[in-house]
Amino acid sequence: MPIHADSAHLEPVRRYPRLTRLDRGLRRWLLLGGLILLVLPAARGSHPWLGWLPYWLVIAPSLSLALLHRARLAAWYRAPRRPRRRRGGQARRAGAGQPTLARLARPSMQHG
Repeated sequence: MPIHADSAHLEPVRRYPRLTRLDRGLRRWLLLGGLILLVLPAARGSHPWLGWLPYWLVIAPSLSLALLHRARLAAWYRAPRRPRRRRGGQARRAGAGQPTLARLARPSMQHG
């Protein structure tokens, strides 16, 4: 079967196939564990041999994913943050546009 030049872009080169399989498996474990916790109330308790089940169903795969992607998470955490833009207009003082007591007490220079 000949390899066409235009089909090369369809399959990305995977440098770490085990890592991607491990990542996919942990994500599935986390998803299924979360669904089991939501559906089965008995899964929220403890098992005599395994211990606290929510740990094994949700927390353990979450920690494993965090450790698997620790370099990416560290880079994200250290990345410089852009300041958020405010959606409102310019801040104004309360009572702006109204005459203040100091302006009323001062004599006007225009009429004199």
